[in-house]
Amino acid sequence: MNFRTAIQIEKTTFNISHLDGILAMGSCFTEHIGQRLFYHQFKINQNPLGISYNPISISKHLLLLAGQACDSESTTEYDGYFFHYDFHSSFFDTSSKALIHQLREKIKAAQSSLARTNVLILSFGTSIVYRHKKNTNIVNNCHKQNADQFEKIQLSPNQMIQALVHSIQKIKELNPELQFIFTLSPVRHLRFGMRENSVSKAALNWAINELCNEHDYCHYFPSYEIFMDDLRDYRFYDSDLLHPSVEGVEYVWNLFSETYFEDHTKNLNQNIHTIQQGLSHRPFHEKSLAHQKFKENLQRKINHLKTSYPEFCWNI
Repeated sequence: MNFRTAIQIEKTTFNISHLDGILAMGSCFTEHIGQRLFYHQFKINQNPLGISYNPISISKHLLLLAGQACDSESTTEYDGYFFHYDFHSSFFDTSSKALIHQLREKIKAAQSSLARTNVLILSFGTSIVYRHKKNTNIVNNCHKQNADQFEKIQLSPNQMIQALVHSIQKIKELNPELQFIFTLSPVRHLRFGMRENSVSKAALNWAINELCNEHDYCHYFPSYEIFMDDLRDYRFYDSDLLHPSVEGVEYVWNLFSETYFEDHTKNLNQNIHTIQQGLSHRPFHEKSLAHQKFKENLQRKINHLKTSYPEFCWNI
């Protein structure tokens, strides 16, 4: 008797290798996949402009990468620090000028990497957003400001599609060969309520589906469906019962690998994993003969890989 619903994922028309440049932007689920890619020595640039959950804010970030100027008039001071409503709370400074300089440097660095990027992963978390009542702009982060400054709205699929098509086309003008992978974060935003979360995810899914149907460079990876329909067990969730556990992320990573990696890449990943495990080994007697031989063997494995991939970086 079968007690699970296995997700059937179609093989894509392109593959990802260690030679490809990857840019990952969006929700914290992007970081889970990004960490696995980084661990396996892929050239990954992960959320260079900070975590973002909704498609409107992510679209704004894409437009910044495409050359749109950062809005220097939108910084706000609170309790001695300045922040920007278009960016995550990890971006702040003691003056507006310093904050804008910090943001422009981050944008400049991300723009530089865009030319070397082959794959852009976008992960959406919610289509419920907050709009600032004073300037009517949708914010990326409320920065713990008074709730009466904002109004909560549910984005329509058409609103999201319009914003994403505009920003993606601008990016494609700079990098015509770029492939986009869309994912929908399985993390439930229950502070809005169960039903509201379901509507939010459904609207996102609709928007992504339309984009993928209309553009052959847009692809969907079903991380949401893997958790909702396959991993229907709380052992695959963290202690908050909302975020994926290590086992859950590993399961998704394995399916991601099967979808986008050829056998050569998967074999290389296994060799890299063996080296990473060796590097994390902590000996009982560090100066013992056995450990010195272990280190020499590990160094030989590293040197062998670096002959073909000199960009790989390890410290032993």
